[in-house]
Amino acid sequence: MTEMRLAFILALVIGIPAAIYTNFVQAQAAPPNLVCEAPAPLTYLLTYRKCSFSVDEPYGPPGFDQAYTVGFALPEPVPHNNSVPVYMGQAGYGDWTGAPTAGDPVFGAINIKNVPDFYPKESEHRLPNGIAPLGWGCGYFGDSTMQRYAASLDYVKANWNDSVDWNAGIRMAGTSYGASTVECQAVLLRPDWQSQVTVIDSMLGPSMSALAPGGLIERRADGWMAMGTPTQAYVRTPEMDAADPFLHLDRLRFVYFNFKAASNDGSTYTSIPVLKAFCDSGMACRAVWGNQNHALPPASLGTEWIKTFSSIEQSVRLDDLALIVFQKSSANDYSAVGNINGGLRWNSAAESETATTLTESIGYQRTFGLYANEPDTAKVEVLIRLRAAQMKLVAGDIVEWTFRGETGRMISLKNGEVFIPVSIPSGAGFHNLTITKTHERVPGC
Repeated sequence: MTEMRLAFILALVIGIPAAIYTNFVQAQAAPPNLVCEAPAPLTYLLTYRKCSFSVDEPYGPPGFDQAYTVGFALPEPVPHNNSVPVYMGQAGYGDWTGAPTAGDPVFGAINIKNVPDFYPKESEHRLPNGIAPLGWGCGYFGDSTMQRYAASLDYVKANWNDSVDWNAGIRMAGTSYGASTVECQAVLLRPDWQSQVTVIDSMLGPSMSALAPGGLIERRADGWMAMGTPTQAYVRTPEMDAADPFLHLDRLRFVYFNFKAASNDGSTYTSIPVLKAFCDSGMACRAVWGNQNHALPPASLGTEWIKTFSSIEQSVRLDDLALIVFQKSSANDYSAVGNINGGLRWNSAAESETATTLTESIGYQRTFGLYANEPDTAKVEVLIRLRAAQMKLVAGDIVEWTFRGETGRMISLKNGEVFIPVSIPSGAGFHNLTITKTHERVPGC
């Protein structure tokens, strides 16, 4: 009996449209230790399948004999024209018995949702003294999270390679515990997949906590990661250093971070100065926070909170000519309800190039009363990080730039990056920023 006939018979017998099964009857290739259940309808537009990894140490913390699971949700029918993005979601702390669920999928995307290291119950991973160790997906219990993430992506590539828009890269999003997981996995993920990460959407994550000099919540002196308070003693470990984004900025040069935080978060002790330090370290970054605890923000922040970018014209892709990084904006607000780069934006569709020039379209728009600091004009350093552009720059190359009638010359720095100081008036439109390679160089660079 052919697979398609089987799908048709199943549809007749149990009343599910045959099309629901077409995504998965073709999905036979998989990592050898990944066993999948029959697919089921999730919505009219999505099908869902739950898979389990074998009980092997690579897929779970050392010494724990639990079959960890992963869920996949796909558009139905799935197109085969390399148009579907990949979205990896990671939920927060809690009871994961029977997980993962297919909750909150991104429609039009291939959704991957792995369970966390403390699956199926946090209580089953507690130490004899009652402390709840939290791996935070950051490699403190070995590389099992990375192994599951990579194997999940291998599964997608093996089965839907002609469906995925690989130039869109991999978007990773998480809440609380899950936010720390995706931030760390942006560093730790297997190199072939780590280089494909484009966006990290982090909500209420503890990794930008004041508990650690570099930003990551620190491991307890007793050798276990645990929920703690700022008064407890912590020590740095090699595992922490391996996962700390602050120590691997070069690996994250083309990753865009969107932080949704809480300035009064008593669970994760979010530090706004740490967020500022990260965003000022050459990272493509947007951050917004309210004065709430470990929860959703005040209603006034609703629209700003749910955004990944400041405007719908923005995106981050592997085939972008360049990545725009805003630094040290005068419009940033570091008060209890504030933002970093909240009103700054670019128009991805408007970038253009020649062999020696690159034009990017950037803008700034106030929210009119949402934040205490909302100047009419944002003074900001714009870092242009070339990606797929024809023009190539190395340290010491001199470029000329033009923006709203102003002109200047700048020397490209490490990796050929160019910093250009500009003033952007608030408004709905965009303004062209053009850089031109002069073929002049600064000797000795």
